[in-house]
Amino acid sequence: MKTSIQVRPGAKLLLGVAACLWMLVSSYIASSAESAFPLTATSPSGSTTMSTPVPAPSLLMEGTGYITPSSPECTINICAGTFIATLSGRPFGQADLTLNLSVNRTGDQFTGCKQLVGRGGINNDAYIVALIGQLCTPGVGYTLSGTVQIYAPAAASSTAAVGTLLAFGGTNIPPNPIPNSGPSLVSILGASGKIPLLLP
Repeated sequence: MKTSIQVRPGAKLLLGVAACLWMLVSSYIASSAESAFPLTATSPSGSTTMSTPVPAPSLLMEGTGYITPSSPECTINICAGTFIATLSGRPFGQADLTLNLSVNRTGDQFTGCKQLVGRGGINNDAYIVALIGQLCTPGVGYTLSGTVQIYAPAAASSTAAVGTLLAFGGTNIPPNPIPNSGPSLVSILGASGKIPLLLP
């Protein structure tokens, strides 16, 4: 005696959903297992080598700061301002940064950003800081960016650093041309090490 079992359409749908879920779970487990192992590379000779991890930057400092115009603010071509920030990170630990800024009054014809130079120090000039960059006021807040050098004064060989300074914050309107900002996000990212600064 033969017995036939009929599967209703609703049951077929449930079985199909269960099968799809099982496939998704299986693929997730497989991808997780692959990501848990270091990546490898095969050389032309056929040997397998482990990939080298990317080192963390040796200069990485973050914090908050603000920019403000000086008084008197401008001469014919140059406007003066001050940038102050409280930072922490490597390699200088806690760092109070002060930069005296000289900003060109004429902005770039395409971006409107103004070229600037800055000079100051961190922790009461324990290290000298020099900045070459630009000040942009695109309509919402301001951005201060540029290449920064950090080095000990009058030291033949000491910890030095080079990197990129970025700052962003809200401002009064209009900037004219250096803004008077509120609390701003600040970061310095780059490389540091001990190098001879005074060469014979």
